[in-house]
Amino acid sequence: MARSRAGFSLFELIVVMLVIAIAAAFVVPAISGGWRSRQIRQGTRKVAGVMRALRERAVRRGVYQVLILDADGATFRWADGQETTLPDGVAFIGVKGGWRDPDGSARVIFYPN
Repeated sequence: MARSRAGFSLFELIVVMLVIAIAAAFVVPAISGGWRSRQIRQGTRKVAGVMRALRERAVRRGVYQVLILDADGATFRWADGQETTLPDGVAFIGVKGGWRDPDGSARVIFYPN
């Protein structure tokens, strides 16, 4: 009577490990790409929210409001002293038009009209 041997051969184990390694090579970049996309969306929402709030404040108070984009590209603040920073790796890369300060920062002015 022949005995059957339970278990896996070395070849089978290597094939399974190779399949796992190939799958991981595709999954890891997809996960990190999703994280980067999430950071960009978060930064965009933050800037849009502040700009919307300043526009509403200008209309409500009847006085212009100023948003200052710092020269570092990652920080922005508004006239009443509040300041916020964008997520790591997210920055303003350029502003067309508008007012430039001597330190390189740009100003966006929201008028009440």
